[in-house]
Amino acid sequence: MSDESSGPAFERLLDYVRESRGFDFGGYKRTTLLRRVAKRMSQVGVKDYAAYLEYLEAQPGEFAALFNTILINVTSYFRDAAAWEYLQREILPRIIASKAPVAVPAAKEKTQETMPHEAASEAQPKEKRLASSSARSAAT
Repeated sequence: MSDESSGPAFERLLDYVRESRGFDFGGYKRTTLLRRVAKRMSQVGVKDYAAYLEYLEAQPGEFAALFNTILINVTSYFRDAAAWEYLQREILPRIIASKAPVAVPAAKEKTQETMPHEAASEAQPKEKRLASSSARSAAT
C-alpha cells in the first residue's frame, strides 16, 4: 500500500462508502480504519485508495468483505449476567404486559456468520431461562 496515509484519496473512498452504502466511518479511530482498509486492499491486491475505490465500484460484493473487516462483532453483552437480569426483571414484563407483537429471531438464524459460536452457546441457555421465567410471570 502506498504511504498516502489518510489523504484526499482515502477521504474519497470514505465518501464513496457513505454515499453508496450509507455507512459513515467518520467516527472510527483513524488508525484502526486505515489498518483495516489496508488489510482488504492487500487481500484483493490493490496498492492505493484510488485503486481500491475503483475495485469497489466494479465489485459491489466487496462491500460485505470490507464491512466484515472494519466492523467488529461485539458479543460480550451475551456474557453480561447483570444485563440479562435487568432484561428479565424490567424489560420483558413490560413487553409482555403490553401484549404488543414481538419479533424474536429463531435459533436457526444464529450461525457462525451472524453470531460467533461462543456467544451463541452463551446466549441460548439464557434465552430459555428468560422465556420460561417470562412465561411464569405472564401466568401470574
